[in-house]
Amino acid sequence: MSSDRENDSPLLELIPADRCKSQQVARWTEFGPSPYKLLREPKTMKEWINYGNYLGIDHANGTMSYLTRCSYDRRNPLDATQSILSLSIHYARGEMVQFTIVGSTDNAVAETATFWITAEKLPDGSHDLCVCGRGGFIGFRGAQAPCLKHLLQVAPSRWVEFRNLVFNAEQAVTLATRPDQIKLSFMDCMFEDGGTAFVTALQERQSPFGLLSFDSLTTEGKNSLSDDNMKLLFQVGTINELLLSRLHGELALLAFSAKVDHLDYTASSASLLSADLQSVNMAAKKLTVHITNSDESFLTEALVAFWRRVAAVGHFVELKITWASDSLDVPERVIHEIIHATRNNPDLKILAFGEDELNFEPHMEILLEGLKDHKNLSTFIIDVYSESLGPDYSHLRKLISHNRNIVVINTSDTIYTDGSTIDDLYSINRFYRGSADLVIKPLTLRASLVATALTEIASNDFRRSALLLSQHVDALHEFVLFADLEERLGDSACSRPKRTMRIQPCRATKRAPKFLT
Repeated sequence: MSSDRENDSPLLELIPADRCKSQQVARWTEFGPSPYKLLREPKTMKEWINYGNYLGIDHANGTMSYLTRCSYDRRNPLDATQSILSLSIHYARGEMVQFTIVGSTDNAVAETATFWITAEKLPDGSHDLCVCGRGGFIGFRGAQAPCLKHLLQVAPSRWVEFRNLVFNAEQAVTLATRPDQIKLSFMDCMFEDGGTAFVTALQERQSPFGLLSFDSLTTEGKNSLSDDNMKLLFQVGTINELLLSRLHGELALLAFSAKVDHLDYTASSASLLSADLQSVNMAAKKLTVHITNSDESFLTEALVAFWRRVAAVGHFVELKITWASDSLDVPERVIHEIIHATRNNPDLKILAFGEDELNFEPHMEILLEGLKDHKNLSTFIIDVYSESLGPDYSHLRKLISHNRNIVVINTSDTIYTDGSTIDDLYSINRFYRGSADLVIKPLTLRASLVATALTEIASNDFRRSALLLSQHVDALHEFVLFADLEERLGDSACSRPKRTMRIQPCRATKRAPKFLT
């Protein structure tokens, strides 16, 4: 009971202005009240959402926490003479809390950050967390291993991002050895040992590591890991998804060899023109590449070289490509290389072109025609005007009439449609795919499912009935045998009236499968 009373007690107490020491004054750049004193530990960090904006909280170690409800605010205190670190926790529906911690030393700031991090409860409902050094690198050594373990344990599936922080070897090992499939991002961070402890721990890891990201916002793109450790990282086989950017020299092409399931890599067009590209091993089966900078002719040659290498590799299941360029019409020779590469990757399921300024529209008829015979391609993502899909969507209609597996959408996951004919084609294609999926079922169960589909969905639709029976001739044969058996039994039982065959699904399958509707 005493614990309940403590949790219901006031969280903050305003420090009167006449009792504030100079270092306790809340130094908002525009305005702010006198600072508050924390009376108890919060029940959960989400409790702060119920408090007002712009709170200054004084801590006994000489630091000040400035609470805001947005990720950036011009009133936040910035003083180049002090250590500044922000801790942002994001929740559903756009709710968030951010603490900007200001102190005289990096260790003091990290100590206060540790207090806020360990105040999170299990589970707290957060889906995103960022710890960011402000105005330069912040030594995060003051956050000990238990703090980092708690940070990752609160919500193992959330995205955790570190920016402008320096980690020691013990912290690096803690981050690399958590058993969950965590999502961890290092933005312009440093390891005191160049990342040796971190990579060594990853090499010894047995369970999968969910997502690992190394990124940089600086023009020089300094890596968090040393070159040697980055090369070793590419050989680690337990990382599901690896995000990399701004690599230079031999690392620029070696990145493609990373032994991961999904590689998301930002590469310069210049690196793709290297002669070594045609011999580089592209290990990932899911590849996302963001190609940056250069003039039109330079970019065209880079794209041709890239797609030729993709064609030679031939094992991709997902390809997502974006180009950072001024408005540019994609040359037809690049379109033909894309088609060739797609055909040479028979297991490809997703082909995506991201939001960029490249114009595919003059060649959409050629591109859609080139994709129509791919047996496994299920999703094609591209941003174009509907007019490029032909008069009355004729190019698109031709594609999805020929290949019932493909859906064409934009980068907002919206299908291209005329609202009638295209919708009808997609509907019949979904039925076709659902019917095809029944083939893996045992014949006795499948016959019952086919019967249900015939009576509940396709009874008044010749196209659906024809599709269903053409894919399940053996089930139709079962129906005929059953009818013949009923007739024979009727003939031999003279004392009973002849029964007619009824297609009756078994109890377990009275409803049609959802994927057929």
